[in-house]
Amino acid sequence: MRAASRAATRSSDERVWPCRLPRTRGRGRFCSHCAASRPSRVGRLAVRWVQGFVSVCEECGLVAHEDFLSRVPIFANCTPDEIAAVSGVAQDSAFAPGQIIVTQGTPGQAFYLILSGRVEILRDGTSLGAFGPGDFFGEMSLLDSAPRSATIRAIEPTQCLMLSSWDFKALLEKHPSIAVKLLEVLSRRLRVADERIGR
Repeated sequence: MRAASRAATRSSDERVWPCRLPRTRGRGRFCSHCAASRPSRVGRLAVRWVQGFVSVCEECGLVAHEDFLSRVPIFANCTPDEIAAVSGVAQDSAFAPGQIIVTQGTPGQAFYLILSGRVEILRDGTSLGAFGPGDFFGEMSLLDSAPRSATIRAIEPTQCLMLSSWDFKALLEKHPSIAVKLLEVLSRRLRVADERIGR
């Protein structure tokens, strides 16, 4: 009777497992071939959960970027769809204290919006002030590659949203209206700056 029971158990094992399991003492039996060929359902669910979590985090990041961009004066006239398009090509950039972000005299290649931290503005080695969260610099580089008028150096750990001039120009091919709105805002800013200088 016992022999028949053991035989039935063995035949049952052979039906469930495609390869023969070695007998081991301790917590049970292990077959690396079976483990590799039969990924656990829990493992697959875990992978899907992580992928979903990453997707949600990325979406939250994009929403936060759109919120920041919508408050920047040069994008003030843009529609939500246009803001979303700009946010889609912008990149996060981190800078350590003392790190140079842009150098005076070099061609402008990107626009920066400060998300956190502080930066110092230097012209010919003289400090002109500092920028903090919500401030931005390099906006003219979105239109041309004129030399930078000042050096920008991180004072503390700083996180910026960066929009390169080439990504922005590629974006304008799909959303040309952004360029018109940007020019309108920049022209007003330049006019105000000229009036202040003339006083």
